[in-house]
Amino acid sequence: MSRTEYVFQNTSFQAELNRLRSIEAIFDPETRRRLLSAGLKRGMRCLEVGAGAGSIMAWIASEIGPSGHVTAVDINTRFISNPPPNVQLLCGDIQTVPLKPDSFDLIHARYVLVHISEYQTVLQTLWRSLKPGEASSSRSRTFLPFARSKGATRENGPSKTSTKPLTRCILPKGSIPLWE
Repeated sequence: MSRTEYVFQNTSFQAELNRLRSIEAIFDPETRRRLLSAGLKRGMRCLEVGAGAGSIMAWIASEIGPSGHVTAVDINTRFISNPPPNVQLLCGDIQTVPLKPDSFDLIHARYVLVHISEYQTVLQTLWRSLKPGEASSSRSRTFLPFARSKGATRENGPSKTSTKPLTRCILPKGSIPLWE
């Protein structure tokens, strides 16, 4: 897997924080609504891909409570200094961070996959790390949530051969659409 240079990696601290806070102000309310509709609840094990400035990470941690756990991954964690106690913050590229199969109840990624040229490989990894019957969502220009149905296996997840752009990504076999 080739590593893609993150376009905002070398921006000034304040400029990048302002950009991330703008995204949070615009998209957090809808993201929260959709995560709740996907079944977010106390005690879940969640993965936050691209934690940014940490607003959704902290909100998920609050929603799942002390019995739940959030693993938050970002290529640059400079904006998150004190994560909640039920959060494990990993500084790393989602393309190379090892994720155990069947380990998360819910996965969220917002405006992350659009920066990864080999996003389908990342989707496969995320799919395998999702417990059967649980939920995942990604937001890149469009909101593309999916849930892994109980009958789906790790092997029949997102297609590796699709050539359609991410914004027209076909939901994986065995998935349940979460939008209305």
